[in-house]
Amino acid sequence: MKLKSLSLIIAAITLTCITACSSSTTSPTETPQVMTGTLPATSTSVPDISTTPSEIPPTQDPNCINKALFIADMTIPDETVLSAGEAFVKTWKVRNVGTCTWNESYRLTFANGDQMSSPLSISLSETAPEETLQISVNLIAPATNGSYTGIYQFKNAQGEVFNIGALDHIWLKIIVGNGAIIPSQTPGGPTATAAPAGVCTPDRNASYESEILTLINNARASNSLPALSLNTQLQAAADAHSTDMACNSLLSHTGPDGSSASSRVAEQGYVSSYTVENIYAGGTAQDAVTWWMNDQIHKDAILETRVTEIGIGYAYLGSSTYGGYFAIDFASP
Repeated sequence: MKLKSLSLIIAAITLTCITACSSSTTSPTETPQVMTGTLPATSTSVPDISTTPSEIPPTQDPNCINKALFIADMTIPDETVLSAGEAFVKTWKVRNVGTCTWNESYRLTFANGDQMSSPLSISLSETAPEETLQISVNLIAPATNGSYTGIYQFKNAQGEVFNIGALDHIWLKIIVGNGAIIPSQTPGGPTATAAPAGVCTPDRNASYESEILTLINNARASNSLPALSLNTQLQAAADAHSTDMACNSLLSHTGPDGSSASSRVAEQGYVSSYTVENIYAGGTAQDAVTWWMNDQIHKDAILETRVTEIGIGYAYLGSSTYGGYFAIDFASP
């Protein structure tokens, strides 16, 4: 009887052990099953998370205002004297005084003057309204003594220029060596002559004007567009504006008398159905066309299908801020 009871106890213990062991051996397989069971829920939840309004980056207000304010030259103040061929870094400090947030789609672009190995454009860092930004450009001083100026502009994501204070540009000015330069030593360049007191008589350079016409028509031919022909009335308008810019150290499509490209063309008796103008200061004819072709707005003017005629003006005045000034009027009657 005792032996039978003992057997029953042993059997019960064995059954308990088997149940417990069975439970522990199935648990590792249950864990992966639980994980695989949650994968669909995790997968379907991703779109819900990504579309949560709080997770979407804010969209720029299409009506926001772009404007900058110059704060300081952090390096290379105007008229800094450098050695020929010296590498240097120009840094400006500006404040975002508009209502748009600047980002990498905004750019500082070389506009006119002496490029000094500067890149054509540099992306801005993210800068919210009322924040300041320091932006730097790596440059190399020219190999020839003289005074040099580089002109830069800020552009938004659409490539539109916006003001820095009351101006549409910012600049750097350096002196290489003792600043003395003989313009005639520049290959193909004009020779400067001193103007009598009270009279402004910039020098011309017919070879530059001829080269501009060739380069522009070559660019048009490369884009299957017809060549532009010189027009004496457009030529007179362009000459007048290049002279005004040289005599007034002005780099603008608006003349010192408030005139526009269209009004200057009309003043010469040219009845135009379409008029557009490119300007440039400093450098050679090749420099001017190279810069225009690397800037979309100016490139569009050169490749405009609606124009058929052109006027080309170039004026050089050694005492002016930028030296030589180009004005190009494109039009069609």
